Amino acid sequence: MWKCLGLGVVFLLFLENGECYRRGRKPTVYEHTYYEEEGNKFLCLVLGLCAYFPSSQTKSNMKVIYKWSYLEYEYNTETERRAAIDSEEFIPGKGTPIDVNVFYGHHPSEKKMFVTIPRFQKGVPFSVGTVTNRTRNGNPIIAPFPSWDWYRNVEACGPRRIVSVYRIAIDRCGRLWVLDNGVVLDKKVCQPQILAFDVRTSWLRYYGETEMF
Repeated sequence: MWKCLGLGVVFLLFLENGECYRRGRKPTVYEHTYYEEEGNKFLCLVLGLCAYFPSSQTKSNMKVIYKWSYLEYEYNTETERRAAIDSEEFIPGKGTPIDVNVFYGHHPSEKKMFVTIPRFQKGVPFSVGTVTNRTRNGNPIIAPFPSWDWYRNVEACGPRRIVSVYRIAIDRCGRLWVLDNGVVLDKKVCQPQILAFDVRTSWLRYYGETEMF
């Protein structure tokens, strides 16, 4: 089922990339092998699993960029964070990064690292985030993407919601595609959906529910 959805999204991304060129929008410039090797490094860094490949360049370039003893999420104030812990919206030590994607853009200042944290455990406050340069007790703080508003009152199943995400992908037009299965713990909360956001502005570009899960 996931494989079918994955193939469908690959086909959709192929069509969208072509549309990017037809509309005259400048695609994100990157060299495929470089991205693939950089992606492998970031998977190693976030998940703590380092897979070595035949490329000697990949081996020699392995280095730690981010590491966590446990995931730390961004809250606006210490009071909000404490309230989230008291209500078990956030349980320190819970949450496992599953997918990672890096947007490089055309300038180093545009670089963003995205992670997904599916909500199959209690205590995960949001499911898609960007890694910031701020830390707490040595743990890089993860900010909600696109904003906290997308993770409030998700049980209402409104159009501006993200429930639980395993997979993400960034296309050549600078859009982040999000696969939301709509499940918290083992309960289906909302209909599964596919969304696409502009990486630079965080604006929603595409939204559609699906029956494929």
